[in-house]
Amino acid sequence: MRTVDTVRALRDEIGAWRKDGTRVALVPTMGALHAGHLALVARHEGLSDRVVVSIFVNPKQFAPHEDFDCYPRDIQSDSAKLAKHAPADICLCQKVPSFLPSGLRDRVEVSGPSAGLETDFRPHFLSRCCNGRHQIANSLDA
Repeated sequence: MRTVDTVRALRDEIGAWRKDGTRVALVPTMGALHAGHLALVARHEGLSDRVVVSIFVNPKQFAPHEDFDCYPRDIQSDSAKLAKHAPADICLCQKVPSFLPSGLRDRVEVSGPSAGLETDFRPHFLSRCCNGRHQIANSLDA
């Protein structure tokens, strides 16, 4: 598994794959990988030709009273888990991502079935989570 820390490096790699018609799957995570994450990575075997795992702790998902700085970050442990249990082709690890600039062009609004769930306790969470994942998915466009 190759680890990259910029969208440019990711796009360079994926661009070469796509020229050959390669199907690329994305498994976005916030790290602290567990069996559920690993199952998602393994599930893509046979459904895609390559798998990209992103590890990004999105500061926009945390409200001011939530402790973003204490969220676990252990890239070495996460990489070892992927290598042993669910090999991915690339792991995108960014601390300060270039894909979350201020003033995003695209915005995802979450409504409908999500109302009354997490939104009751953390009204900012789902929208900010979806916006972060949307930007990560956009980074795959080579």
